[in-house]
Amino acid sequence: MRHVDHLDRLNFDQFKVSVKASDVFLAVESYRLLAKQIDQPLHLGITEAGGARSGAVKSAIGLGLLLSEGIGDTLRVSLAADPVEEIKVGFRYFEIAAYPFRAGSTSSPARPVRVRNLMLSVRLTRWSNAWKISSLRWTFRLSAAW
Repeated sequence: MRHVDHLDRLNFDQFKVSVKASDVFLAVESYRLLAKQIDQPLHLGITEAGGARSGAVKSAIGLGLLLSEGIGDTLRVSLAADPVEEIKVGFRYFEIAAYPFRAGSTSSPARPVRVRNLMLSVRLTRWSNAWKISSLRWTFRLSAAW
């Protein structure tokens, strides 16, 4: 909070606030508290949530809880797995957020989310005479439609 206050005093408003927590419920509660206290955009994510499968589940629980409450402006997936898996999980979340009403669903979400734009960044690292992907990060901006 000190950093947010300091940036506010400097009239710097081009930043997002994120929580660093790998515990799902600690992260969710922290984001809830932040959402009540600040007006800055929140960048959601569960830090190093776990391997590809368990991390995807933990991220889905945390992000789902927050998004259902209308909390969050951008989000990320952080897994202790191959960075390509983060992209796969992220795109699956994108599909779900972009199409909240699925065929055969008997219930509808209270607050459907619309995806405004999707950003994907790739960081390359030079290794010997070749390039390898050292990190992939994706973010999509959300706007609630309720």
